[in-house]
Amino acid sequence: MRNEGRIQIVSSFENLFKQIVKSYKHKAAPHRHHRVKLLLIGGTSRSGKTTLANHISSQLNTQDINNIIVSLDLWLIDIDKRKENSVVIERYETKAIINAVDHILIGHVIFPPIYNPITRKRTSETGDQGLCIDAGVAIIDGVIALAIPELLSKADMSIFVDIEDKLRQERLTDFYTKFKGFSSNEATLIIQDREKEEIPYVNDTKKNADIIFFPKK
Repeated sequence: MRNEGRIQIVSSFENLFKQIVKSYKHKAAPHRHHRVKLLLIGGTSRSGKTTLANHISSQLNTQDINNIIVSLDLWLIDIDKRKENSVVIERYETKAIINAVDHILIGHVIFPPIYNPITRKRTSETGDQGLCIDAGVAIIDGVIALAIPELLSKADMSIFVDIEDKLRQERLTDFYTKFKGFSSNEATLIIQDREKEEIPYVNDTKKNADIIFFPKK
């Protein structure tokens, strides 16, 4: 399923999941030689991407549809190795992401790096847990998931998770103060900086979605 200029807005998970199953059961295009369907989930930080990915995975399991979740945050570049004034996509190893997804789609095992969101550095270049799927759905979750043309061209469905700005900022504040241990002032400065660059960039990827998921409260 590709949007062809038409983007659906869905507010209930039930309707969203019906679309996902429909896409999964749809016959693959002639040029697709693999049996793995690619589902991209994008959206701003703290919008609920990972929660949605986990919910989709759980429901696919109830339908006996094999699946894996791949978080693009595993390919974040260490904070001290990032270019000064870098934009959000430059903070990721996009070539490595593309290579990893290509391998997943043909049933190969990948061993993603391990990234620590607290220290904002990698603890290992190669993780111990391999990811592999020979048939089913590969769920790719990340703020830049809908910003990489090489992924979009292979995707069977792309979803942008939308959220009200007030709720998103509340979640970000909690994340930086309660999870990362920053003071309220420090968190405010970080969020203000992200509002200038990251949020507009990621929101612009809505145009690449098949579905915008804006759940009801």
